[in-house]
Amino acid sequence: MIFKDREEAGTMLGKALAKYAGMDAVVLALPRGGIPVAKQVAQAIGSPLDLAISRKVGHPMQPEYAIGAVTEDGGVAINEAERANVSEGWLRAEIENQIMVAKDYRMRYWGSRSRVPIDGKTVILVDDGIATGYTMLAAIRAIRAQGPTRIVVAAPVAAPRTRENLCNEADECVFIDTPADFRAVGYYYREFLPVEDEEVARLLAA
Repeated sequence: MIFKDREEAGTMLGKALAKYAGMDAVVLALPRGGIPVAKQVAQAIGSPLDLAISRKVGHPMQPEYAIGAVTEDGGVAINEAERANVSEGWLRAEIENQIMVAKDYRMRYWGSRSRVPIDGKTVILVDDGIATGYTMLAAIRAIRAQGPTRIVVAAPVAAPRTRENLCNEADECVFIDTPADFRAVGYYYREFLPVEDEEVARLLAA
């Protein structure tokens, strides 16, 4: 399936999550690409929107290749096979650095506003697509420690192997498409422009 843009994908995902309408649920977006999608989901089911900020840990020789991820709350998910191939000192430093960056993103996007409470609620984690899944996996682990009754992972598109890993950690997974020949997330959108900070601020303010 090819989506027109993130807004259309979010509208479709909201319909797939319709059973949560009127329930005590909170939608958490993974910035930045997940925010336009999550906003449509939150509007569709009538739930508050907040952020789950997760940062990729890239390989030192190939930063775009994720070997793990961390969250603003210190959640960590690392590919153990790749861990053996990098310096443990470098990895610890990079984890701390990315946690600091994630906290900075919270202030940049959310400011001094209080977070939406999630203790005892259903949490729906939303991104615009899931490839390796490390940023989502780190988010699941960090959110789980905050006491939700249920964690739902939701995205318009996801890699099949990643789906299996995430569904083992979350209570439910909702994906519109999991193509067997999965490529990069952007391949499944006709319009896949970067989501700039200004757009994030506009979406969250609205």
